[in-house]
Amino acid sequence: MSEVDLQKEIIYWLEVAGYQPFRMPLGAVKHGGVRKRHPLKGFPDLFTFSKHGTGRLITIECKTAKGKLSPEQEKWCVKLIQAGVLYVIGRDAGTVIEELATKDVSEIIPR
Repeated sequence: MSEVDLQKEIIYWLEVAGYQPFRMPLGAVKHGGVRKRHPLKGFPDLFTFSKHGTGRLITIECKTAKGKLSPEQEKWCVKLIQAGVLYVIGRDAGTVIEELATKDVSEIIPR
């Protein structure tokens, strides 16, 4: 399965589970006729918010079975986790849904 197909599958199952997922377009951007590297390079592929009314941000980095995080993705992972964001590496839709079923509730940050 390609990473694009994995993203589509995860988006589908997030919607079935009651989440509203968003895909982060992170290719190069064109500014003033010049193509530049995207300023958020390495940011997770998908994001959504807790469906429990907490407003908590949930990010999902989609990786195939053999895929690994780039240095930029590792930096975002650390930053987001330190900020209290739920960061999930999604290698298959079932695992993502399973992680959210436990972590989206059990790791809610008290206000």
